[in-house]
Amino acid sequence: MRLSYTIIASLICTLLMGQQSPTMDNYLFNPIAISPATAGQQVANFQTIYDAQWVGIKGAPRTAAAFYDHQTPTRFGFNIGMIQDKVGPMVTQSLGISTAYHLQVSDRVYLSTGIRYTLAQTSVDILDEFYVDKIDQSIYDIATPWLQNVDLSTNLYGDDWFLGLAVKNVVKSEIYLNNYTARVWHMLAGKSFDLNEKYTLKTSMLLNVSENSPVDVNLHGYVEYQEKYGLGLNISPYDEIGLFYMVELPEDMRLFYQYNYPLSDLIFITQQSHVLGLGVDLSAKSKSVVSPKYFL
Repeated sequence: MRLSYTIIASLICTLLMGQQSPTMDNYLFNPIAISPATAGQQVANFQTIYDAQWVGIKGAPRTAAAFYDHQTPTRFGFNIGMIQDKVGPMVTQSLGISTAYHLQVSDRVYLSTGIRYTLAQTSVDILDEFYVDKIDQSIYDIATPWLQNVDLSTNLYGDDWFLGLAVKNVVKSEIYLNNYTARVWHMLAGKSFDLNEKYTLKTSMLLNVSENSPVDVNLHGYVEYQEKYGLGLNISPYDEIGLFYMVELPEDMRLFYQYNYPLSDLIFITQQSHVLGLGVDLSAKSKSVVSPKYFL
């Protein structure tokens, strides 16, 4: 069996057993990937993202996603997301619908509670000889059922801070031969600081706790100039470290880019991952709820 197939088989097994959101790395640009309670906070925002992990490894994860976010005048928010995630010969396509209600609990503080329903299906290209060992009959037995999952979350936030909790895969679906989607818990928090009239420092933390997996901690710091452009640093000990930036384009568009450098043993076979995103504010003047903005 080829070394390349061994690596990809490990990736597939990790995805089957862990089943975390393929947009986890995109949290900096798109918080809905973690918390459905953020649905509606970007108000009429359309966003596309492409995530290329572990560049240089054939069959490494590649994720393409598109999201539309909206909020009604009654503070009911919803987000529709379509994701295609490819790992080796396996392609997963999913549709996620998130809804949230943003309750105003004081003059500048809101409490949001959200739920997401996700429908996904996986297919395997058994004709790609680079990955598939034709002698291994288990490859031909991989089922491709429709998977259904439900995520829940709640956020408390103001104009310059946020605090939230989320749980993914409340409904644990069977993927293949007694392999189930793993439940994942998230805790997220952030605070913005005005450095002067033009510059703002935004900090955040994301803690991920998955079944049968180590605790994952992500720390972010970001300096922004008048919401027009910014530069930041993200670090996940024992996982990766990276830089990211945002720049405002004409016609209420924003371009995002993130570069990650591995801190694990992957450093011996790859030294980079990339995330590229484009956001469009379709109704920039209509925001009815103060948003902590994250990095959007």
